Amino acid sequence: MPLLLTALTVSPGIPGAAEKDYPTTLEMAAKEWATAMQAYVAGVIPPSVTVAAAASALEAALVGAFSAGSTSCAGLMDAAFQQFAATIAGGQLPLYTGVPPPAPVGFATIFAQKPAPGTRTEGVARVATKIDAWMRTGIGILVLPPKSPLPWS
Repeated sequence: MPLLLTALTVSPGIPGAAEKDYPTTLEMAAKEWATAMQAYVAGVIPPSVTVAAAASALEAALVGAFSAGSTSCAGLMDAAFQQFAATIAGGQLPLYTGVPPPAPVGFATIFAQKPAPGTRTEGVARVATKIDAWMRTGIGILVLPPKSPLPWS
């Protein structure tokens, strides 16, 4: 099963998916993000054996990002997601050399986008679509000849 966008947009999904209430604590919010990302990437092609470890590290990093306040949060979220993708890439060995997305997700740009979403569902769709497009810029390079690249899907 490939990357699963609905794991981010349908309940339980990322916070706000399906118009559900937002988590009441930073820790709960980080857990929801990490759980949704784990479900989203569980079937990544090429496969990775480090999905659970990536989600665990993402959760911890997001607690820090959410605690940092609004001026630093987006940049710290980008760093957390880049580490998440790097961990996924590392788990694609021994068949593939994983190469994570080369640029950050761009959370500051997403959060500053105008007009603001009218509903939670619109906001979730905006964020999830950007994450999905970003993750698909990662690749796996076959270790053996012909060493062909395979975009993450």
